[in-house]
Amino acid sequence: MFFERVILASSFWYRSNRPSCFIRFSTVERLKARVNELSAGRKAVKEDTIRYEDLVKQLKLDYKVNKKRSIDSLGFYLKHLDQHFKGFKAIEIRTSNVLEYVAKRQEEGAANSSINRELSALKRSFSLAKIAGDIVYQPHIQLLDESDNVRQGFVNPAEFVKLHDNLPAYLKPIIEFLYLNWNEERSVKETGAQTH
Repeated sequence: MFFERVILASSFWYRSNRPSCFIRFSTVERLKARVNELSAGRKAVKEDTIRYEDLVKQLKLDYKVNKKRSIDSLGFYLKHLDQHFKGFKAIEIRTSNVLEYVAKRQEEGAANSSINRELSALKRSFSLAKIAGDIVYQPHIQLLDESDNVRQGFVNPAEFVKLHDNLPAYLKPIIEFLYLNWNEERSVKETGAQTH
């Protein structure tokens, strides 16, 4: 309570005497966290020394320790993040930087789903650092809409006939069955008709 009054009073002083100086919300968050740590006797937050590379290192370790199956694709997603954020301190990565990254990736022609996997990796790395007590601030990372990325028919009838003709004889009945049932399911979903 006392701490909040001091912040409020100092921000009022800044507003009244120097209109261009404001205490930012993230500064207040960091000051509160620092006071809480000192009162709890914990180590100081080392936010100023944590870099993007440290976040990635911690993320890779998390994937390895938890034996996540997607560890192979993580390198692919980090490649794009590394090109944009390498050299940044964690505290310097703001929501605006993330939005710039998204805009750049969209200009490059990346699909929203790919960008979302990359953003998820970045978001997870910040979460891990926050859990570890290395940072207080975490940028808001909004994932993109993927509703336009719904998979549809992979093979049209003409392509299916070509594919079917080139299959070995023992596979033809199985593939016919799967293709015909898949098409029936799809038409039922599209028209809403029931086949009972």
